[in-house]
Amino acid sequence: MYKFYPTRFEWREASNIFFAFIAVMVISLASCSSGGGGGDDGGGSVKSSSSDSQNAVSSSSSDESSNPSQVASSSSLDESSSSVEFASSSSFEQSSSSMEVASSSSFGESSSSVAGISSSSIGQSSSSIAVISSSSIGQSSSSVAGISSSSIGQSSSSVAVISSSSIGQSSSATLKECDAIFNPDNKFCYDGNVYDKCGGKIYNPLTQGCLAGKIEEKCGSNLYSQATQFCYDGAVYDRCDGMEYIPISQICTNGVAIPARCGGVGYNPLTQDCCGNSTIFPKSTTQRCTSGIVETKCGTNGWYNASDANLRCQSNVVETKCGANGWYNATNTNLRCQGNVIETKCGTNGWYNASDANLRCQSNVVETKCGTNGWYDATNTNLRCQGNVIETKCGIGWYNSATQFCYNSNKIGNFCGTRTEIFDPDFYECKTGNKIYLKTPVSYEGEEYEAVLIGTQTWMARNLNYNVTGSRCYGEGFDVYIGGAAYITLSNAEIQANCDTYGRLYDWTTAVNLASSCETSPCASQITEKHQGVCPVGWHIPSDAEWERLKYFSKSGTKLKANSSLWSTNTGTDDFGFSALPGGYGSVGFFYAGDHGYWWSSLEYMRTNTRTYYEAFFQEINIGEFIYGSVEYKSKLFSVRCLQD
Repeated sequence: MYKFYPTRFEWREASNIFFAFIAVMVISLASCSSGGGGGDDGGGSVKSSSSDSQNAVSSSSSDESSNPSQVASSSSLDESSSSVEFASSSSFEQSSSSMEVASSSSFGESSSSVAGISSSSIGQSSSSIAVISSSSIGQSSSSVAGISSSSIGQSSSSVAVISSSSIGQSSSATLKECDAIFNPDNKFCYDGNVYDKCGGKIYNPLTQGCLAGKIEEKCGSNLYSQATQFCYDGAVYDRCDGMEYIPISQICTNGVAIPARCGGVGYNPLTQDCCGNSTIFPKSTTQRCTSGIVETKCGTNGWYNASDANLRCQSNVVETKCGANGWYNATNTNLRCQGNVIETKCGTNGWYNASDANLRCQSNVVETKCGTNGWYDATNTNLRCQGNVIETKCGIGWYNSATQFCYNSNKIGNFCGTRTEIFDPDFYECKTGNKIYLKTPVSYEGEEYEAVLIGTQTWMARNLNYNVTGSRCYGEGFDVYIGGAAYITLSNAEIQANCDTYGRLYDWTTAVNLASSCETSPCASQITEKHQGVCPVGWHIPSDAEWERLKYFSKSGTKLKANSSLWSTNTGTDDFGFSALPGGYGSVGFFYAGDHGYWWSSLEYMRTNTRTYYEAFFQEINIGEFIYGSVEYKSKLFSVRCLQD
């Protein structure tokens, strides 16, 4: 069958009906008492003592009554069984009446009783209803006054409503009723609010709550388990071996509550801590006790002893004092205090005073300032600062690496102008500002040849002028081409002058000093690595690779060309003293003196076309700024420039 629960308005309507009914019953009884005479059955008598009569109005206590209606002044309600009670008397020990009205202020003593309608059914004649209008129910810490088992249409359903304003102590305040419909099997109403029952029981929500299915007391706004905890000044504490203690002056140690003392001085454990049994300090998130020392927080994770004059918190970093005024982060492995000076790590093992303007860390090396702009590694025993100049050790001497060099670890030489080549100062010298010459010229077949250092190579400073069979001076034996179809014949003096100026011209086999048959046949197998040819001992015909090395170092033909008017145009700068001149070449005539210079290399070349040609590599410097490499017939006459071995 469908269940429903009455609202407070339906209860109010039911109450009005029953009160009206009781009022009629009381008036009827009063009429019988005032107008009726005594009879043998005692139906209309008025007695001051207890009576077994059917109708009695009594001011004394009534032990037992079977009348359908009674008005009582007794002070306690000991027991009630399936009845609707409206009682004005002060006490009902036992009652089987069907309806009673109660106006007393107290009903017995109950720690968990519910006063109200218990097992009531509207529509069932055997049900009863109890309405309690009192403001207090006995001496109770967990009792609830109201309707505890109500059903409309079904006797098994109930509604619990607490209508008293106070449980445990009497109060004149009126509690609110609950508008919401709820199931009293697992919920109850208190002051207009619906609460879940706790383990099937109702409780006072103001002072109690439900904790793990058990009704527990509140401490302030927090629930606590009275078995293991206790409430002190609105806060919950754990019991000390089941006992309560005074948290502001006692502490629980090994299950025993003892006075809180620190170094013999009492303290409040709620607001203070004891450190090392000697120092009392305020409880705080910014202080702690570590190894018997009170530490103060610094930044996020830093802690330090604020009473230590050698420690401080600076910009959220704990700093340690170093010397008189220095402070540093001792947890930083790149910092240390050495001899009262803060040092910074440099590289793996280097340390330096970063506040010293004369020290720096460069490429993981500590450097010391020398003079205005010089810096050196003072730990390097091969370096020193002398007269504001950094000097490097060379053998037993010292040199300024800015202007000098150490040759072969024991000879100190001076750089030549802007040149950076290192050379043996015993054999070379700097001339004309930027050219490095051999101190002693090379004497060969009656000629003296200057030699210059270019990079790591030492070249003769002019073309070879060694008169050997297979060589000619420009214009010797053939006419000289002068342009178009014109040729001229030079005088002997002009021919000799060309040899003095440009040196002699050689075919390839003469230059490399091989048999003339090599002119038309392969002879590469006879060429050695440093092939002397017609050059003096200790010198050789340069290979093609050695010419390329010269070109790479010089960067351009202009720097190799002589600064001479012998060039028809675009004279050179002659940066290194190579002094290349436009000596031309010879074949069945002589060509391009003044415009081109040609020099043999020792490298042979084989060309295959309709027939096989055997040629050789050469280098050319012309009126342009470049130096070119190419191949040509071995029979051509080119200049020779010897290179030191």
